[in-house]
Amino acid sequence: MTDVPAQPTRARSIFQTVGALAVAVLSALTWFGWLGWDHEYQADGSGPYQAWQVVGCVLSLIVIMFGAVQLGVLPLSAAAAMTLGFTAAFSMTASDDETGLWAVGALMIFVSLASASVLVGFLSLHLRHRRLRGRTR
Repeated sequence: MTDVPAQPTRARSIFQTVGALAVAVLSALTWFGWLGWDHEYQADGSGPYQAWQVVGCVLSLIVIMFGAVQLGVLPLSAAAAMTLGFTAAFSMTASDDETGLWAVGALMIFVSLASASVLVGFLSLHLRHRRLRGRTR
């Protein structure tokens, strides 16, 4: 498990809920901030986004996940919140696509972001444990 500071069960539950909601909101804002505003398709075949936008988006999501887990949010809760928040934000802006392929994109984002966020979450938890163990020595 994780080393969440000793708190009464109710306070811990509230902390986890608020933490997960914060991750979901920040993830949705990441979509809108980096990718959601760009609707111009690139003629070079790279799609609607420039490489710098995607890199910035990915790095932002990593920072959000790392920060949440370092603060004590459980990795699976944070990963679920990130996946749902980001995918919902994408779906809101992409669902008006004329081709109807937005659902395929949403599924691809959901699966890949779920996998990546769980991986980053547990790597962050490992680093948190190492950091906390170093304090007690």
